[in-house]
Amino acid sequence: MSRVRIPAGSLRTFSERSHPVGRKQARFQKVHKKENIGGNSSEEKFSGNALSLERGLNAKTLFLLMRRLNKDIISKICLLRKKGRGFKTIAKQLNLSPATIHKYAKEIKLSKSAKYKLIKSQRKRQEAFRQSFAQEKDINEPELDEQLANILGHLFFDGSVPKEHNGKYLLNYTNSSLEAISNFVNSVENAFQIKPQKIQKTKGKNVDWYEVCFSSKKAWQFVRTFSKSFSTKENVGIPKQIFDAQESVKCAFLRAFWDDEGTIGYIGYLTGASKSEKMIIDLVKMHCSLGLNCTKTSSKKVVVHTIRIRKELKNFMLFSKKVGFGYGRVIRGHNLGRFKKDVLQDIINSSS
Repeated sequence: MSRVRIPAGSLRTFSERSHPVGRKQARFQKVHKKENIGGNSSEEKFSGNALSLERGLNAKTLFLLMRRLNKDIISKICLLRKKGRGFKTIAKQLNLSPATIHKYAKEIKLSKSAKYKLIKSQRKRQEAFRQSFAQEKDINEPELDEQLANILGHLFFDGSVPKEHNGKYLLNYTNSSLEAISNFVNSVENAFQIKPQKIQKTKGKNVDWYEVCFSSKKAWQFVRTFSKSFSTKENVGIPKQIFDAQESVKCAFLRAFWDDEGTIGYIGYLTGASKSEKMIIDLVKMHCSLGLNCTKTSSKKVVVHTIRIRKELKNFMLFSKKVGFGYGRVIRGHNLGRFKKDVLQDIINSSS
């Protein structure tokens, strides 16, 4: 049998053949073996460092990977979280990663005061970001005309101009008539040159409801020059600018009231209600200035005040000619779903 001579140094262990890092470690140990006369501990130290460096890990990364949080640090994390601090805020304060903070603080239940502090700090950061990067769009500031008076009327009655909330400035309008919503959208777009943020539909018991929302700080600020509040719960009245305007502007404002708050029955009564007594008093004065015969009544059981247009043919005809209805629909009763102006015309025709 012939013998095969294998050159020295060509034999490798299984681990060296399978793992490139192992081969490099072995070469590193071989090169430095003569220098490590001090014993095995020095040799192991060199081999361990070589393995770490081969894997691309520096000393700082190794320290962070091997570091374990002690009880004091964990306690600090829990304490800061209970005080309403955010994960990133705690991480920055303790020089840890947000993921580490989340690991130890995610299950902590916050009190109401802590939640309030957390939300407040979030809003503060959002507002700072908005002021630094967001640019408010310019709007057209219209003169007071029939279109603007009608918009303001809708905002007082079936609409709202809520106080600034979380950096949002909104103009809202809700109605059961899709035609009334479309008319409001077109009017606001023409008056202010802005687009609606959203239009949504809600399923109702008798009729469906539609809501449109505009978001514009400048438009919000502009309409508030006419009234500091548009909530009839706060006993607001008709803005002075509309009281002093020409007749067509007054009629456009009144038309918005009747579209939103007016009720017309098949037996011929014509009423409108509001929680603001001052608003009803102002409405009665404005109707009277147009030559219409109307009265004011108040309910003691429910805090609501009502204006009633007297049921007289000439009175109804004058009302239809000067004020009337726009796109409002009847939301209950015998004429459910019909346009209010059609019901009024039927009453006038039947009485003629």
